Amino acid sequence: MSTLIPEIRTGEPMEHEGLRVVPLHHDGEAALDYVLSDEALGAGTAVVEETSEEGDVGTLRIRNDGERPVLFLEGEELRGAKQNRVLNASVLVPADTSRDVPVSCVEEGRWRYQESRDFGSGSLSPFSLRGTLKSSASHSLDAGREARSDQGAVWLDVSDSLSSSGVESPSMAMSELFVERGDELARYSEKLPPPEEANGLAVMSGNRLLGVELFDHPATCRRAWPRLIQAAAADALLEKEGARPESEQQRDEAEDVSAESDELESLEGLLDRSGGSSGSSRSAHYAAEDLDRLLERTRACSWRSADRREGLGTDYRGEPDERSSASLLTYEDRLVHGSVVPVKPA
Repeated sequence: MSTLIPEIRTGEPMEHEGLRVVPLHHDGEAALDYVLSDEALGAGTAVVEETSEEGDVGTLRIRNDGERPVLFLEGEELRGAKQNRVLNASVLVPADTSRDVPVSCVEEGRWRYQESRDFGSGSLSPFSLRGTLKSSASHSLDAGREARSDQGAVWLDVSDSLSSSGVESPSMAMSELFVERGDELARYSEKLPPPEEANGLAVMSGNRLLGVELFDHPATCRRAWPRLIQAAAADALLEKEGARPESEQQRDEAEDVSAESDELESLEGLLDRSGGSSGSSRSAHYAAEDLDRLLERTRACSWRSADRREGLGTDYRGEPDERSSASLLTYEDRLVHGSVVPVKPA
C-alpha cells in the first residue's frame, strides 16, 4: 500500500519560539482539480448549513454550487448557525451537489441561531484535538459506521484548552482561543512561511511531534499552510502554559517501557505526548532520521479502506505504530490529503 503515498523528501527545518517545521516534498501527480473549502465558502460557491430547522449536532449539510469539487479538511472549524462544529474527516464534495457530513461540536454551551444561519470557515483544530477526532473516527469507520467522534472527549479537549490558556467563553467555544490569542498565533505563521513547492509539513513543539500533513499539490499546501501553522502554534502555546501535563499513569507507563531497539526508542521519543525538557529521556532529543523513519512506516503500514459515501474518493486508515493514527483521502489511487497525528494512550 506504500504506492498510495509518493516517496517523501524532507526539506530544511524552520523554527520559531520552540515550534519546529519540516517541509515535505514529493513528486506524485495531483489527483484532480478542486478548490479548498475556505476559498469556496468565501466566494459563495459552497454553503454549509444545518440539516433541518431543528438541526443535528453530529451532522451538517454541505452544498457545492460550483463547477469543481471542494476539499474540506479534517479538523476544520465551521463557525455559525446553531453552534460551531469541526469536520471529523477530510471530505471531497462533488461539484453541483449536496452532501451530509459527520461533524463534532466545539461550542458546548450554544444551540441557537445567532447572526447567520450558514457557516463560515474558521481555524483548523489544534493537533491534540485532531488526535481525538482521528482516533475515534477511525474506530467508528472500522465498525462499519460513519466517521463519528467521541463527542465527550472532544468537549473535554476544548474545555482543557480554554481553561489552560486562560480564555473565557460563556458558550465554551474553541474559536475563542484563536480569537483571544490570535495575534500570538499569527506571528508564528508570519515567521514560518511556506517554502516553494512544499507538498506538506511535519510540525514539532520542541522535540515532540504534533502532526504530519501531506497534500497532492503545492498550491493546496500553500493555501492551507498558515492555518496549519497556527493550529500547531496553539498546541505549542498550550504546552508552554502547562495545558497537557503528564498524568502519573503516563509517567509510570513511560518508566516501564524498555527500549526494544534503537529504532523503536527514537520513534517513541518523537511521538511521546509528554513533551517538554522535563519529560522522559525518550523525548529529550530530536533527529531528522526519526521523522524519516516515521514517514517510511506510514507509507508501509497496513491501510484499511473505509466506506464513506459523502464525498469523492476513498478513505484509508492506518496506524504507523501504537502511538499514532493516520488517514489518507485518495482519488483514483492518488493522494489528495493525508495526515498523521499522535494519539492518547488507551
